[in-house]
Amino acid sequence: MQYFETLGHLIAVILALPFMVRLMMIGIPIIRIVRLFEGQLREGVDLFLQLEIPGIREFVRTEFALLTIPYVFAALLFWATDMMSVRIDDISTIAQTLIVGGLIAWVVGDWIRSYYANQRLQMIVDELGNIKNVSGSVLDGLRFIVYVRSGIKRTAVLVGLRALWGSKKKMAESEEAGKHGFAEVAKVAIEQMFLFPERMMGALTDWMKEGLDNILLKKFKEYTERSNQEIIFIATWIIIPPIWTGAILFFL
Repeated sequence: MQYFETLGHLIAVILALPFMVRLMMIGIPIIRIVRLFEGQLREGVDLFLQLEIPGIREFVRTEFALLTIPYVFAALLFWATDMMSVRIDDISTIAQTLIVGGLIAWVVGDWIRSYYANQRLQMIVDELGNIKNVSGSVLDGLRFIVYVRSGIKRTAVLVGLRALWGSKKKMAESEEAGKHGFAEVAKVAIEQMFLFPERMMGALTDWMKEGLDNILLKKFKEYTERSNQEIIFIATWIIIPPIWTGAILFFL
């Protein structure tokens, strides 16, 4: 501990490590997502949220909380209890070992959580990249998908999209006859389809089944199924560093 004069210096260095790793793990894929939206970030995010992926909002809230709250809370608690000014030389060797060991274990655990968060975000990057490869533009692809998902029953999209394409005239006649509802909404979706070749439509429809249903929906759904124990664990995880350090100093 000869490199650190006070406990505050030691804690600042230890907490800075997971913060920088989490910032990098979350920041890099977010930058890639912003680039994929080609300067239309607000519209891109709005379209992506309209895919209604269960758990995506909970994921964002959880990771933002874990990116900021632990460090802000730790700094405030350390400052409020004067732990920052405690000299290393005044702490017993056992207490030093327990403090550093506990904080390092927390850092490693936080790195693992950062890795899993990065993998979730990377899934989004990969799937948006697949949309861009098919449609040439992420925004155009998302517009098509959102129109289809919001305007046509999911089963009809997956098994009858090309048949629906061929029935545009019939839909228009039904609308003129006063049959609104499904036909009217489907017409909007079909008009959007004219922006895409038939092969591109098929590829985007396949992505709705594979990339959206089998990957994103399954991976993020777990955030909506968390038990009370998991929520309590996350809340406890956030405050471990100052509580652990304070407990060691109090008892030893």
